[in-house]
Amino acid sequence: TFTNTGTLIVGSLGTGYLTLGVNGEIESNTTYIGSLGGSNGSATIDGNSALWNNTGQLRVGNSGTGQLNVNNGQINTGSMYIGGGSNGIGTVSVDGSNANLASTGAIIMSNASGASATLNIRNDASTSASYIADGTGSSEINMEGGSLDVSGGNVEVDTFNLSGGTVQVGTLTTSGNVFNFTGGMLAAQ
Repeated sequence: TFTNTGTLIVGSLGTGYLTLGVNGEIESNTTYIGSLGGSNGSATIDGNSALWNNTGQLRVGNSGTGQLNVNNGQINTGSMYIGGGSNGIGTVSVDGSNANLASTGAIIMSNASGASATLNIRNDASTSASYIADGTGSSEINMEGGSLDVSGGNVEVDTFNLSGGTVQVGTLTTSGNVFNFTGGMLAAQ
């Protein structure tokens, strides 16, 4: 088990990588992946029983470029920012039958001017949050399989592409006025 009670940064001024494998465990408070402008950060969870508990904010592409890949294992976080700062580029991919991302708070996408945020959910993976909000940058959700559970909460995003899987939401708003539906199921509650 790796425990960080302060701020965990993957890619601060340069390039940083983090990989969590089989039976690995991370306990963290606040995490930045691609923290400052010009930085590149990449974190991958890929292993049976891999578990990452992040109790505070998880920022993917804060002002740099950040990628979070959940291929096999579980990540729990208090809240998540994808493309969290000015000109930040964030991509989160949850891809695999044993891949799970759970935010007890919100997922905030493209929170600042010039920011870009992408959330990909594929292949029976599961993602949940209390709500998903869109900021002033550009944001996109690509749902190709698995499940997105925001039951009773709102999802606001520029572009939503639904081609497979199940989406449960309170309301869905496409601020970019683009909703592409070619498969899957959308259940608004």
